[in-house]
Amino acid sequence: MLTVSIPVLNNWRLTKQCLTSLAQTTQGHGLEVFVVDNGSTDETTTSCPALGRELFGERFGYLRQERNINYGPASNLGARKGTGEFVLFLNNDTIMLPGWLEPLMEPLRPIPNWGPRRRC
Repeated sequence: MLTVSIPVLNNWRLTKQCLTSLAQTTQGHGLEVFVVDNGSTDETTTSCPALGRELFGERFGYLRQERNINYGPASNLGARKGTGEFVLFLNNDTIMLPGWLEPLMEPLRPIPNWGPRRRC
């Protein structure tokens, strides 16, 4: 599973486009999405949770922060909430195009017949 962490601060229009394109281009793939709201004062606070649940169902989390904890800490908060084997950090101004996910994940697929990972 892939965990997607998206920190946001206002700019609901961009966040809506990002979430919509993410949902449209990842159908059939196992992913969970966490939006970390860094204290938005626009319609993000009311619109994001509803759209996220509509697009991703139970695989969506909205993590509201009362103040801006900044990009890095917000990104990490979303990643820590996730259960995915891999984490993708996105800016909310990202719009995914069809076919973007497969080339990204291909190098991460296990090599056949290697067996379990071993610690060195």
